[in-house]
Amino acid sequence: MYQDDEPAEPLLDSVSVRNRHNETQEIDVSVVESGETRFSETYTVDPGSQILEESPVGSPGCYLVRVVATDGEQEIDTTEHIDGDERCVFVRFEIGSSGGFSPPSIISYQEC
Repeated sequence: MYQDDEPAEPLLDSVSVRNRHNETQEIDVSVVESGETRFSETYTVDPGSQILEESPVGSPGCYLVRVVATDGEQEIDTTEHIDGDERCVFVRFEIGSSGGFSPPSIISYQEC
């Protein structure tokens, strides 16, 4: 149970990257906590496809999720997006049809 004065730490349940661009993308996904890389993987994602990485880290933490592709990069701090008791998070990134990233979305829920 969390004390009122303790910061809530989310559990990163999964990360998804969808490629809506008409070209194959090399995508680097990393999860960083306190400057230390906890997860790092490179994927080749065909047009119209997506990757889904389930449970990239095994414990709750203050995670920064970063995705780097040919046309840019995007990152999201999971601690900014938890909602009350909903500490499990799913992060979704999307490369648009003309390249570049759409705004990321994050979904929080109670049970992982």
